[in-house]
Amino acid sequence: MSITFDDGNTRFKDGSTPLNDTNLNKLLDLALQKISSRDRNIADIAVISRVDFSTLSEKNSNTLYFTFRRPLADYSWSEIAQISESGQAQERFIVGEKKDILLNTGEIITVKILGFNHDFIWDTANLFHTDKRAGVTFGMSNLLTEQQQRPEESGPFNQNSWFDVMFSQLPLELQAVIKDINKTRATEAFDGIIPILLPKKLFLFSAREIGNLVSLSNNPMLGIPPLTDEGTQYEYWRTVRDGTFPADRIKRLSNGAGVPNMWWLRAPIEGRNNVVSSVFNADGFFTTHLTHLLGGICLGFCI
Repeated sequence: MSITFDDGNTRFKDGSTPLNDTNLNKLLDLALQKISSRDRNIADIAVISRVDFSTLSEKNSNTLYFTFRRPLADYSWSEIAQISESGQAQERFIVGEKKDILLNTGEIITVKILGFNHDFIWDTANLFHTDKRAGVTFGMSNLLTEQQQRPEESGPFNQNSWFDVMFSQLPLELQAVIKDINKTRATEAFDGIIPILLPKKLFLFSAREIGNLVSLSNNPMLGIPPLTDEGTQYEYWRTVRDGTFPADRIKRLSNGAGVPNMWWLRAPIEGRNNVVSSVFNADGFFTTHLTHLLGGICLGFCI
């Protein structure tokens, strides 16, 4: 029996144990014991471990390999970026996996993987949209401690927005690998709402990206049009949580330690001179909020 650590994976081999359901659990227990002796986090590994049968040398082999994925939290941001660039993020990580970030203010935020190859990259040098996608999209699990007025949008001609201040609070290693990506946001026009393209490093989410919602209400009195151009639903909100279900959209202040709170979305509301914005309220329902009032902040970024 032996365990080797190679390229982030742990392999356990027992060449004498026949392959049957009874012995699979025994092998797994033995492997976890061996990993424990190497000071690995058994709880994390056990939850996300996968048995890899593709490594069997033949159909009826007595050799079985268990492959344990290294948890996302164990990787540095530089390592995550390298894996993302290599196109192997989906093989290494799982949608919904989490990692903590310590801001230079002392606040800790937890982010989770929302999807792979979802968001398009923006060419910052030449200021144009590309067809290349960022490998991994992350989003905050909950909200910042402090509520804010609806953050001012950032762009190539506006480098002093709230988003830029927030970006400066991230660890330098993380700042170095965050991609500029394209986000569409509805904006007011004389004939209603039209989508505009925003190059972003940090961004708010849209109702479409979370709950696949394209209309705030069936009540025409509100004057709220379908928001069909504000992205597509992330895999996390399709497979881990149900983004169409209000209770699954509830977020709490202070990285989850506080009370449930309303949180800002990207879209303004038609005919309200950009003073009313779409939000998810403390109960997870899609509604509106005056932009000069305070609300929770849930940010996303791509690597």
